Amino acid sequence: MQANYNKDDTYLARWMAGELSSEEFRAFKETKAYVEFRKIAEVSESLDTPMWKSKIDSWTDFKKETSSLQKDIVGKVVKINRRKWLGFTFAAASLLILGFGILVQFNGPKKISTAIAEKKMVQLPDGSKVTLNADSSISYDEKNFATARNLSLQGEAYFEVAAGSKFIVETTNGSVKVVGTAFNVLTRKSKLDVFCYSGKVGVFFADESKMNLLNANEQIVAINKSIKSQGVASGKSKEPQWTQGYSKFTNVSIMEVVEELQRQFDVDIVCPNEFLELEGYSGGFPHDDIKSALKIVLPTIGYEYKMDGKKVTVYK
Repeated sequence: MQANYNKDDTYLARWMAGELSSEEFRAFKETKAYVEFRKIAEVSESLDTPMWKSKIDSWTDFKKETSSLQKDIVGKVVKINRRKWLGFTFAAASLLILGFGILVQFNGPKKISTAIAEKKMVQLPDGSKVTLNADSSISYDEKNFATARNLSLQGEAYFEVAAGSKFIVETTNGSVKVVGTAFNVLTRKSKLDVFCYSGKVGVFFADESKMNLLNANEQIVAINKSIKSQGVASGKSKEPQWTQGYSKFTNVSIMEVVEELQRQFDVDIVCPNEFLELEGYSGGFPHDDIKSALKIVLPTIGYEYKMDGKKVTVYK
C-alpha cells in the first residue's frame, strides 16, 4: 500500500493522533518522509510553546507551508523548519482556544450587571423592562427568551413584565412566577423579599405546586426559604422608591441598612460589634449624598460617625 500523506489532507493529523490503520502506518514507515516527520514530532513535544511569533503570523506561515505541501509530487519530502513547526502548533492551539471562547460567549447566557453605586434599566427581548439596583445582576438565554422567559437574579431588581407566556425569576432563595405585571425582587444572602405592584405574582421554593400568590400591594419576606411575613404592605406606590433614588426599610436589621449604604455610595463602613445584634430599624436614606444619608440613619439609633476618604467609622 502506498502512503498518501501528500494527497490525503487528514493523513498527518491522523498519524499524530495515532488513528492510522496498521496497513497505513506500515506503508508510511517505509517512506523517507516518515523519518523527517518523526523527528519533527519528537522535537515539538519536548519544547515549550514559542513566543517569537504572533498567532496571526504563525497561522499565515502555516497556511503557506501546507499549501506548498499540496503542490509537491507524491514521494517528495518537504522539510519544515522546526521553528516554523512549533509556530504552527502554537497557532493551531491558540485558534482552538479562541474558538472555544467565542463559542461559549455566543451560546452561553447573556449577563447584565451593575457595579457598586450604579443603577441600570434594560429591556429584555420580549419587551419587558428590568431596573437593576446597585451590585446586582441578571442572566438569561437571549436566543430562546421569547419562548422560555426565565432569568436568574442576584441582588435586587424591579420588573415590568410584558404580557405573554409565563415569566420566571429564579434566585438562590426562591423563585417568582408571573404572566404580566410589575414587581420588585430582592435576594441577598439568605433573604428573599418580593413586592407586587400590579397584577399577580407567585412565589415558590423548589416545588412550584406550593406557590404563594401575591396581589397588587402585597409583599412576602422569606429567610432561608422560610416565610417570615406575608400580606398587604403599608402605604401605596407605583414602583419601588430605590428606583427614584431613595432606600426605604421596614423592621430590618441595622446591618442590612449599613450594607445598602455601602452598596449605594461605594464606601467602607466600620461598625461597633453591637450592630450585629440591632434589629427592628424602620426608615430610609436618599442616594444623592453620603453625609446626608448617614445623618439621617445613625442619630436615630444613637450613633455618630467620622469620615476619612471612603472610610466611615461609626461610634457611640
